[in-house]
Amino acid sequence: MKMTRYAALAGLALALPAVVHAQTNAPATLPPPPPPKWDTSLSLGLTVTGGNTRTLLATGNFNTSRKTPLNEFLAGGDGAYGKDTTGTNDVKSAESLHGFFQYNRLATDRLYYGMRVDGLHDAVAGVNYRFTAAPLLGYYIVKETNMFLNTEVGPGFVYQRQSGQLPQNFATLRLAEHFEDKITSTTKVWESVEFLPKVRRFTDYYVDGEVGVDTSITKHAAWTTYVQDSYYNIPTPGRLKNDIKLVTGIKYTF
Repeated sequence: MKMTRYAALAGLALALPAVVHAQTNAPATLPPPPPPKWDTSLSLGLTVTGGNTRTLLATGNFNTSRKTPLNEFLAGGDGAYGKDTTGTNDVKSAESLHGFFQYNRLATDRLYYGMRVDGLHDAVAGVNYRFTAAPLLGYYIVKETNMFLNTEVGPGFVYQRQSGQLPQNFATLRLAEHFEDKITSTTKVWESVEFLPKVRRFTDYYVDGEVGVDTSITKHAAWTTYVQDSYYNIPTPGRLKNDIKLVTGIKYTF
């Protein structure tokens, strides 16, 4: 009996160093990665001229996004106000406000579906208000760390009122694409195009486009320059089809 106890104790003594060694060298459990943060930016621009011409143009742009392996949230807005005081009467050259929200649900690493909602007011273009709701199906043609290119397609519904007209609503088709490339550690370029023709009359359509570049000044500040083009094939009576804005200013990210 005593021999059996001695043998058991001896076996435990021999096994103990191996157990301690295994526990000491076991890989440490890494903490879970932090949840994705919101990527937010705010840019402001101001242009003032004096002398023979006296003009003022103020612009603002806000964007925020949050992307997880399964969900993407995007929201933003931009506005512009301008006037020309050269003559005896002030002439309004810009008064617009636009906002949007988009949600994407990834079905695969590149394929996704979602919903986008837009709202627009543009007094100079004669748009009292325009609201657009569009379910979408999208695909990332290119999806890399510093560059992506995606396309989207889906039906849409527009409710709007133009100056001097009654409110109207109609079904539309939405086709869109967006490209972004961080070409260096301090420079980013992007462009986007959105095409919305009426379902019952494809010759009546909207096209909105944007192209721009950001150049970092500090860790959180950048100099931004972009061009926005809004084209409506059948504009409000007395207005032109095309509106173009060249905007430059300071962008702050946080």
